[in-house]
Amino acid sequence: MTIAPHPFDNPGFDAALAGTDNAVSLFRNTLRDAHHQLREAFQQGTPAAELVHRRAEIIDCLLQKIWQRIMPHDGEAIALVAVGGYGRGELHPGSDIDLQILL
Repeated sequence: MTIAPHPFDNPGFDAALAGTDNAVSLFRNTLRDAHHQLREAFQQGTPAAELVHRRAEIIDCLLQKIWQRIMPHDGEAIALVAVGGYGRGELHPGSDIDLQILL
């Protein structure tokens, strides 16, 4: 099975995000669909090692979109850092997403 491109990293998602008053629902539904695609890929034989990296990449795109949407762009020195297994690019289903905010 070919895995679809990152759902948060495409012009269609950006257009939907720009046109919605309910970004949380859009993010949630898109993430649910991405998880469903990963589950289907696993059931069709895609190696788990590939899928845990893919899941981390999807979360990266999601968090970047959220960060860009809510954080001020006034030059303040602030960073969102992935740590733990997620920071290594490995995110298993049901795993927590460890983040650190640096000021």
